[in-house]
Amino acid sequence: MAFADHLLAKASENLDCSRISEWIKGTGRYTSLIRRINASLESGGRLQGFVWFQGESDAALEVESQVYHQNLINFFKDLRDDLNQPTLPILLVKIANHDLNISPFISYVEDVRKAEEAVDHELLDVTTVDAKKAVQHVLNLGQEPYNHDGHLSVHTEVKIGIMLAKAYIKFSLK
Repeated sequence: MAFADHLLAKASENLDCSRISEWIKGTGRYTSLIRRINASLESGGRLQGFVWFQGESDAALEVESQVYHQNLINFFKDLRDDLNQPTLPILLVKIANHDLNISPFISYVEDVRKAEEAVDHELLDVTTVDAKKAVQHVLNLGQEPYNHDGHLSVHTEVKIGIMLAKAYIKFSLK
């Protein structure tokens, strides 16, 4: 555990935060994502769903939050097209409100959350899991929902993981 904790602490010093614009078709991140998924499929893997948990960097800038909705729609459509999986299940985690005492610069969280909710209603085979509910659950247990750097705590991430698993099971039973 000490090994993992130390690695996580060092990794958080160089967190690789990204905006959705860095994931659109034609970018290095997008190309790498498609290449990795295809390599897995060619090696016998099966793609049964896709989890997307991103948006906090976009919530820090008004201009990014305003185009988040369309960028997310385009990203999901391109992903499905390029993988030739038009009904690929997508589990979309709606971002939580950051601990504004720690990370005060994320002013457009609600704009991004509204965009995520709209995508859930506009595209088929997309379902959302609300990270805010995980934060509240952890608070109700008397645990800290955020780390000192404003990122979600392990307790909150575990709760989100359970919520994602339940959503996937429910989704796959349709």
